Amino acid sequence: GAGMDLAGFQQVFPDWFCSFCLEHRWVEVEDSVVRPQIVIVPKKDCLFLSDAFHLVAADAGSDFTLPASTNAADMLSQFMFDTPVDRALDLCTGCGVHGLLATGFANHVLASDISANAVNFAATNALLNGRDNIEFVESDFFANIEHKDFDLIVTNPPFVIGPKQDFVYRDNPMDLDNLCGVLAQEACNFLKDGGYLQMLCEWVEIEGQRWEERLRGWLDPLPCDAWILRSQPRSPQDYVRSRLTDLSGPKTNLHTQLEEWEKYFTHHKVSAIHPGMIILRKRQGNNWFHVHNLVDPPTGPVTGLIKDYMKACDTAAELSNDTQLLGAKLSLAEELELEQKFVRNDHQWQPRAALLTMQNALPVQGEMDLPVLALLNLFDGKKSTQNVIGEFAKASGAHLDELTPKLMPVLKVLIQRGFLKA
Repeated sequence: GAGMDLAGFQQVFPDWFCSFCLEHRWVEVEDSVVRPQIVIVPKKDCLFLSDAFHLVAADAGSDFTLPASTNAADMLSQFMFDTPVDRALDLCTGCGVHGLLATGFANHVLASDISANAVNFAATNALLNGRDNIEFVESDFFANIEHKDFDLIVTNPPFVIGPKQDFVYRDNPMDLDNLCGVLAQEACNFLKDGGYLQMLCEWVEIEGQRWEERLRGWLDPLPCDAWILRSQPRSPQDYVRSRLTDLSGPKTNLHTQLEEWEKYFTHHKVSAIHPGMIILRKRQGNNWFHVHNLVDPPTGPVTGLIKDYMKACDTAAELSNDTQLLGAKLSLAEELELEQKFVRNDHQWQPRAALLTMQNALPVQGEMDLPVLALLNLFDGKKSTQNVIGEFAKASGAHLDELTPKLMPVLKVLIQRGFLKA
């Protein structure tokens, strides 16, 4: 954003390029200083034009189109399903990142945004990268979306939670996190059976309420399975400090200051903010809700792993009946790694608990007490669950009739997490 002198600009670049940049306002000249108005960011096999960062502090900064190189955009790109589909929607497309990436595996892509500036950038980027199986529409979320048979909807909406809406690309226009709940509910109406929604979002935890209850209030009524990726929660104080110094520009440009944001969260009794992703799969039947806590940043491709985890939740749902579960032949996942914990007692190290971790690019962990760990060792894929519990009861001296109902919910959770496979 510092610019260069006009003479140097005209010397470095050919005349046609200088004229093109000036005509299309890719640069502006003031006092013989040329200042860029756009940035070009490479992502995978594409180039993406967007507003230059310094414009966010300008008078028109509220309609700023974010560059393609943000953490949120990168995360959605990494997690976005990329198996071949007929029709995909990139809602709140911005400069078109995920819509253009979807053209590589979808026959037809629709990309929408409420901002005309963003739609213009996205359409330009489609031309720049030679992508012709994508259309663009200005739309206030789903208002102008006509098709209702999408195989995949991806969205990185303006989910930032705060007292005002200073930036279209960032600040959600509803109170607290209600926008994400509304979008999830509306998206269900635009998916075909078996279609997926992948939505980056943040949700609040209210004092006296478990955070899962808030999401369940949005998602349980829907004919969808819900797989929730949850990152480490943040306190309101940490969240406010971060949001007032992030990509939204200099503090002096923000109308809402630290005290106002903190009062907002205090008024609404917000105890934490949870970042993550909601993945819905539209399906009629006995739908499930599952939370995957993100242990560490992914270390490789994850889209296949997510679908594997979702299949594990399907298996748990299929075995929800105790009779079915007792008859199933289960085995331990090969990716499991055991970490033992010990405590010092009477001058000796005594085993206390075990931490099981799925060693893959999207790991999941579970702390087990030693009896459960001993039980898991008996699952070999040949014996039925009923026989395994019988062996365990005999070895431990427990009463089978008392032990079985206690173990059923534990085993279902272990199946959901992928620790036990059918």
